[in-house]
Amino acid sequence: MPELANHDPQQCSFFFDLPTEIQLLVMSKLDVLQLRNAKLVNKRFHNLANVDQLWRRLTVDTEIDDHAMKEALQICGSLWTWQQLFRTVTLIERENRKAMQGSITQMAQKIQQVREALDRQTRVLEETHGRLEMLSSRLNQMEQHSRAREVERIRTRRRETQQVEDKWWVREWDRIHMEEKEHDIGLEQNLEQELGGGQQ
Repeated sequence: MPELANHDPQQCSFFFDLPTEIQLLVMSKLDVLQLRNAKLVNKRFHNLANVDQLWRRLTVDTEIDDHAMKEALQICGSLWTWQQLFRTVTLIERENRKAMQGSITQMAQKIQQVREALDRQTRVLEETHGRLEMLSSRLNQMEQHSRAREVERIRTRRRETQQVEDKWWVREWDRIHMEEKEHDIGLEQNLEQELGGGQQ
């Protein structure tokens, strides 16, 4: 049957000698594309392929979304045929698939944009982290230098204080030594005077 459109219509005349029920039974084995091709053979096949019973079978046997079916029924109105309903619901599902594909494409683009934004943000964070590490290292170096300078200042002050104290103790020692020396000289002079007075 798929090749009916490519054959001489006279070669198919035997088919129409069969009872109508047999003709419809044979036609019911065709899918949508084959049924549409059968319409191209001649007027008799065209009329036979338009029998609504065949399109009812196609509609019932095809897995159709409930929402698409309800929408198709609303579009077709009250005086619909199974062929019209099948065509309408097929178009609706095709448009729905296109819309879904468009939504998926848009979602994929948005996801890609979000990923790129996250990558940029990650690079910014990594650069910021690197700068913070450099700054932290510099601050640590400055703190170490500051501590070293402070320790050196303390040591310098201690040395200066020690030097002042050492000078003071040297002066004090010299003063005490001079006082003791003067005291000894005074004692010697007193002793000499006493000895000299005794001899007289």
